[in-house]
Amino acid sequence: MEKTVGDLGALDRLCSYLESKGVDLYPDVAFLEVYRNTLLDGFVTMRDAARYLNKDTATSHNFNPINALHEGWKALPILSVRRLPSVIQGFLDGFSRTSAPGLSLRQMGRQVNSDFREDPSILVDREQAVAILEEQMRILAEDHKLKLLIEGGNDYSLKYVSLVARAPMSSSEYNLIDRSVPFYQMVLHGYVNYAGAPLNHAQDLRYERLKTIEYGAMPYYQLIYGEPSEVKRTEVNDLFSMGFEDWIHEAGQFYAEANRILADVQDQRIVEHRELAAGLFQTVYENGQSVFVNYNREDVAVGDVVVPGRGYVLVEGALASEW
Repeated sequence: MEKTVGDLGALDRLCSYLESKGVDLYPDVAFLEVYRNTLLDGFVTMRDAARYLNKDTATSHNFNPINALHEGWKALPILSVRRLPSVIQGFLDGFSRTSAPGLSLRQMGRQVNSDFREDPSILVDREQAVAILEEQMRILAEDHKLKLLIEGGNDYSLKYVSLVARAPMSSSEYNLIDRSVPFYQMVLHGYVNYAGAPLNHAQDLRYERLKTIEYGAMPYYQLIYGEPSEVKRTEVNDLFSMGFEDWIHEAGQFYAEANRILADVQDQRIVEHRELAAGLFQTVYENGQSVFVNYNREDVAVGDVVVPGRGYVLVEGALASEW
């Protein structure tokens, strides 16, 4: 626990309060990147960090795609996945004393790191890394009955998680790609809840809200209660657009709107997705309900249904083949 947010007793009180409101809490933990490396913390870089092919210590940086340079205040050592079981067990020795119902695994759902040690007995390739990651998720989810939240959502993790954040909501957008299709969403919907990137980080908020509805995703906002100006010139200066007071009204409105459209289909599989016309999409769920999303600025008529410009409509029992 970060001391600035309280102790385990404070965490238990928060869990009890949220439970009374029907809200799950997923405290965030980063097992695969070492954010603090002090003399007596038990982490020894030479022993515990992963290695690149050239045997240098594997590190994580912030990467700027504009200038192709590593940025950030410091390089973070990447934990060798062979050390992960002992790290998680040590964490659980303390965390299991709390009443927190879940856990957010910051990197375990999206990072698979090899460890190219010279000693073949401790070398870890990617297939071995996947096996270790999957087993640790099984321990957290099944043995300790924790609800798990992950980012990214690699295949090996999906059977153990309750929620995927930052799920892919578009293609790579390389020149050879004609269009994006919600393949990931059609596989997961009805089995695992998912959300895209935080909506308050979007350049075009209305577009991302439409994409959330079209893909049957959960609305996701990332907020802080303090003044956003406090993060300027810090390691978390990307949090500038996250002020609670600035976004809570917008977030509440869209949660209510998304619930109105998606509540009845949240546990339903997506059985069909079509582009009916330029900028007009239909998502069909197994219970027969359809959601029409119109990215155009003008209203579009589909049979007797008018889909407003930059808007959406839920239609009962309408299959794409009927239009």
